[in-house]
Amino acid sequence: MFYDGESDWTAATSLHERVFLSDALGSYIPDYRCILMQLKDYSNAELMERRNELSVLLMITKLHHSSEFFNLEREVRPEELEKIFADTPEYLLGIVAHIVETLLDKINVPAEGRVICEF
Repeated sequence: MFYDGESDWTAATSLHERVFLSDALGSYIPDYRCILMQLKDYSNAELMERRNELSVLLMITKLHHSSEFFNLEREVRPEELEKIFADTPEYLLGIVAHIVETLLDKINVPAEGRVICEF
């Protein structure tokens, strides 16, 4: 599970602990556990070491304000992105582009300033 909040995750990470009346219904609740990845604990450089589509999405997911996007543009070179997406299948490029657009809309990045997502 990826958490992109600015503060630390404080809620339970198992389904059983999150269900109301779990003590009474215990044997009927699957005990799924999440492996928590707090994105704030990873620098963009650490994420970019992975050099894959998910690392780009995680970097954008970490953004909470439009000003952070423009800082990211200075941090990640376009040629790095070109290498990452060079062998990405067309259908996946479309999905990634849609997710990026949605995330940037969420933090009010103007459409004309979205250079990073021109795959």
